[in-house]
Amino acid sequence: MSIENKAKELAETIKQTEEFEALKSAEARIQLDPNAQDIINRLRETQEKIQMAQQMGRPVSRDDIKELQDIHNQMQVNITLKNFIKAQEDFNEVMQKVNRAITESLTE
Repeated sequence: MSIENKAKELAETIKQTEEFEALKSAEARIQLDPNAQDIINRLRETQEKIQMAQQMGRPVSRDDIKELQDIHNQMQVNITLKNFIKAQEDFNEVMQKVNRAITESLTE
């Protein structure tokens, strides 16, 4: 069996985990929550604005930093986004375990 086939098999196994299913469900719920979508859009816009300023060699303004902090606070209060963040963290933990297992197997 080729490496690509084994990788696809691993991906299919990962898709069957509770963590992956919870992440997909949390992503779908965001689509049903206009407030969550608004917060995400504002986050992206503010991050792009900050990134653009940094690329142009300008310091990040206090207003932009405050806006980013306010958005992060709103994300912690919005239950849809709070659940999404938790699902994302749980899935990332699964992926770290997978990577660790692969790395350990390569070094044996």
